Amino acid sequence: MGYWDVFVDYFMFRQLRGCPAELFFTYAQIVLDNFSYFSLSYIMVIYLSNDFDYNDEEAGWIFGMQGLSLTISTIVLGFSSDFFGLRRTILLGNLLTMVARVTMAITISRPVLLLMLLGVESIGGSLNRPALLIAVQRFTSIDKRSVGFSACVVAMNFGAFIAAPVVEILRRSRNDQPAFEMGDMNGYRYILLVSAGVSGLSFILTFFVRDIYVSSNGTIKEFRPKYDKATHIMKEVCGSPVLWKDVLFTFLLIGVRVVERHLDATFPKYMIRTFGERVPFASILAVHSFLVILLVPAITPATRVLSSFRLIVIGSFITALSVLFMILKPKLVYSILFVVTLAIGQATWLPRLFEYSTNVAPAGREGLFMAVTTAPLILAGLAVGGLSGWLLTEYCPDTASSGNRQCDGFNMWLLVFLITCSSPLLLMLLEPWIVDSSASTADMDNEAREKLIKSPQPETPTDTPRAVS
Repeated sequence: MGYWDVFVDYFMFRQLRGCPAELFFTYAQIVLDNFSYFSLSYIMVIYLSNDFDYNDEEAGWIFGMQGLSLTISTIVLGFSSDFFGLRRTILLGNLLTMVARVTMAITISRPVLLLMLLGVESIGGSLNRPALLIAVQRFTSIDKRSVGFSACVVAMNFGAFIAAPVVEILRRSRNDQPAFEMGDMNGYRYILLVSAGVSGLSFILTFFVRDIYVSSNGTIKEFRPKYDKATHIMKEVCGSPVLWKDVLFTFLLIGVRVVERHLDATFPKYMIRTFGERVPFASILAVHSFLVILLVPAITPATRVLSSFRLIVIGSFITALSVLFMILKPKLVYSILFVVTLAIGQATWLPRLFEYSTNVAPAGREGLFMAVTTAPLILAGLAVGGLSGWLLTEYCPDTASSGNRQCDGFNMWLLVFLITCSSPLLLMLLEPWIVDSSASTADMDNEAREKLIKSPQPETPTDTPRAVS
């Protein structure tokens, strides 16, 4: 089979034929979840300043604090999908995010806004997003998992892609005047209501998803949570040497994660203050999402000749280089080239990170394992939020505009570039130690990985997976 045939096979995701319907319901939920998330993240720092009068640094820190609260919630509630099952976890996550976004859309109270954003929204997200990734892992056999996670990233970016025009339309068609009374609405508040409605659709889809998994021979079996004391589960997972190697691995990726978070925290305000209020920053971000959708299937066949780790290193290098375009003279074409190059890097490393992280987790404990290992990436949002506020205040203050040219994009984005470069350099330096530690578990199928779990008591027949007709 030639490369073109392989490309078409992956681009059309034909290898996913025969997977349970739950996988495709999961992809639909991933699209909806990312539409909701990105429609929120595209406007959040602007919304905080516009409607609640937070300055750049305050809005940046609040944005970062959401990352911290999401990290804490993810670690504390990481066992949810393992203990309660995927369906219940996703249902509760969608319900909480829906309530939070409706409340944020109608409130004029700072305390209520912060309670919803840093509390309810973060708890809902910590339940929902890790569970959807685990669902992709459980609903695919090992021979289809690379394609499965590639399709997952395509679904994520499709959600982000369709969110951009909705944000642009509502932002421009509705007034952006701050709301001073309960019930006053503007474009940003309508965006929050749309985001809440989409979470409601995802909530409904969850009822079509069973708690199952696919074995190595393609048999669909019922997944039954292995109940145990929380202290024993924590001891079992946290005592694994593979866990802490994987934590280091994800910690080293903070540099490239920083760029992604700056797309939400820094890029929108920078674009408005450099090119004017009418600049279509959300549409430019949509170019990034659209290219990832196209590039992921094209890059996926490379998994036949390159390891996940090698592709992650290559992708992180490309991601770091993308920031160089923002250091050049402020022009829209350079901003577009920035998101185009960033899309190439992200399409290379992000699907492989999801695949790598879920494959090294012991079956039945994926939720807590992923919560701990991905915590450094989520926590990066706190640092980015504070850094973003400081960078904007120092180099691109709110008095800047396309007319007075007060934005110093060179120094601002140079700092981002230097931070981003740390990831590929450290990954190359520590590669032998990271790869050797987890290679033994990275290629196991669902049934084989279950044998890694050491239960304190012998399993009873009710604890063992059974075939689902």
